[in-house]
Amino acid sequence: MTESQARMIVGSLPVRDEGLIYDFGMDLCQDTDFYLKKGFRVIAVDANPAVCEAASTRYASEIASRRLVVVNAAISEGTQPLVFYVCKTLSAWSTASPVLRDDKVKLGAVFEEIEVPSVRSGDLIERYGTPHFAKIDIEGFDLICLKGLLPAPVKPTFLSTEVDFYKLDEQLACLVELGYRKYALVGQTSAPRQKPPRPAREGADVDYTFAHHASGLFGRELPAEWSSWRGVRTQCRSIIGEYRWSGILRRLEALKSLRPLADRMRARYFPLALDWYDIHASF
Repeated sequence: MTESQARMIVGSLPVRDEGLIYDFGMDLCQDTDFYLKKGFRVIAVDANPAVCEAASTRYASEIASRRLVVVNAAISEGTQPLVFYVCKTLSAWSTASPVLRDDKVKLGAVFEEIEVPSVRSGDLIERYGTPHFAKIDIEGFDLICLKGLLPAPVKPTFLSTEVDFYKLDEQLACLVELGYRKYALVGQTSAPRQKPPRPAREGADVDYTFAHHASGLFGRELPAEWSSWRGVRTQCRSIIGEYRWSGILRRLEALKSLRPLADRMRARYFPLALDWYDIHASF
C-alpha cells in the first residue's frame, strides 16, 4: 500500500485525498496542465475522444506515472451511451445538450454528432477517491455532475461549477445540500490576468499564464471574496438583468450601421453581460 492509499483509510472511513483534483470537462487541458504543474494528481474527464487522444499523447509520461488519468466519457445520470455533439468551430462548445448545440449553431458553429460512453460522477468518486478540488465545466450537464456527488460520504474541500443561469436556483440548492457554506462568483474572462501567488497556498510554487477558457485559480488561491449562497444569488440576479438588456441590443445589431452603437452601449452599461461565470464553493 502506498502512502497516498494509506491516507485514504482512517478507521475504514473515506477521507479526502488532498493531492487529487478532478477536472470534469478537460477540453484542451487548459486546467489539467495547471493542476499537474502545481504537483497534483488529476482525474480528467471529457466526452470528446479527439481531445482525450491529444491529452494522452501530450501527457504520456504523467499517465505512465499515474499522475494523470484521462476518462473518455460523458457525465450522465446513468451509464448508457449518449449522443454527443463535437463542436468543430470551438471545442469548448462541445456538448451533450441539443439545446446548447442549437444555440451555438445560431452563432455559426458547426457540430458533428457522435455516440460516446457515459459515467456517473459519483461512480468516479467511488473508484478514484474524493479530491481536494473538483472543477466542473461540462456545457449543460454541470447540475447532473453536482447531483451525482450527493451520495458520496465525503465531498471535495473546494468545488467550482459554471453558472447555468436557467438553473441557478437548482445549482445553489444542490451546493447547499452538498454541505457547502462559503461561495464566490468569478468572471471567467479574468482568468488570463490571474497569477498564482508566491508563496503558493495550493500545491507548488509556479509561474503560470492561463489560456482563454481556462478556469484559473482555485481554493485558497482564489482571487475573490467568499460570501453566502444568498450573496452569490444576488450577484447572479444582477448579471441576469444585464443579460436581458444586452439581448435587447441585439435587435439594433440587425442593422449593420447600428452595430457599433450597440457594442458601445453594451460595454458601457451592461459589462457584466460580456462575461461568463463560475461559482466556487467550500466549507
